[in-house]
Amino acid sequence: MKQLLFICINVFSLFSVGAHCYNAGSSIQTWDHDTITHQTKGKMKIIIGNHHFTAMLYDNAATATFKAILPMVINMAELNDNEKHSDLPSNLPTQSTIHLSGFIDGINKVMGLANLRSNT
Repeated sequence: MKQLLFICINVFSLFSVGAHCYNAGSSIQTWDHDTITHQTKGKMKIIIGNHHFTAMLYDNAATATFKAILPMVINMAELNDNEKHSDLPSNLPTQSTIHLSGFIDGINKVMGLANLRSNT
């Protein structure tokens, strides 16, 4: 009886995992390594206890603000016996900037409108 219950639970688990993995109409997301490389400005070494990590830094306002408050030591609180967390001493910028001039130039070239450009 125990073996039958064990087999039923395993079969049910396999069906559950299979159903979760299938998503009709989903697409595989790919990353353009060159784009990501050009957006990064550098690397940062993070030390937590005896563990060393490397973080990639993007070239944006949040990174500049974060680098301005370094070096720092953070006392982290326990969360759910499996995570640690802490707040930064100050908020990082969250407003993103969209630069459309290069994008518009590219569209104009594709459309054969290279000489048309807004002066506003």
